Amino acid sequence: LSMILQNEAGGRFEYVNEPGDNGGPTKGGVTQANLAEWVGHPVNAQDVQDMTYDTWRAIVTQNFWIRPGFYRLPLPICVLAAVFDQGILSGPGNAIKLLQRVLGVSDDGIIGPATVIACTAFLRAHTASFMQQQYCAQRIAYFNAIVAHNPSQIKWLKGWTNRARSFV
Repeated sequence: LSMILQNEAGGRFEYVNEPGDNGGPTKGGVTQANLAEWVGHPVNAQDVQDMTYDTWRAIVTQNFWIRPGFYRLPLPICVLAAVFDQGILSGPGNAIKLLQRVLGVSDDGIIGPATVIACTAFLRAHTASFMQQQYCAQRIAYFNAIVAHNPSQIKWLKGWTNRARSFV
């Protein structure tokens, strides 16, 4: 979890609400929408700002680790950390789809038996370092596609790319 905070807020558990950021009000990568889903009712930016570390940790653990099933992936920590980080950044389904593209399986965004088996097979044929590089390339392609679709997001591209590369 400290890795997530390092990437989300420079190692600090702080609130951000940057103009033009499609995520809106966030704290440690948890958005207003994530918090509202967690508490079961609408919340406002102040609620996000007031979110405690314990609530944040519970949301990240349940919604970004357990629910998508990242713990089921037979991956070395160096790759798993990048996948988890991407899940915080763009949602677990998107992170899983990028991994599935690396593995050459259907990119449905769900960790099922085919994805788990493909992880094992990929790592029998390739090194973890190669997998890291391939996943980083998928992340960067994903970020470039966001900017191609919405040029206003270019101001985030360098940070996103640096974040992806920090896992290689």
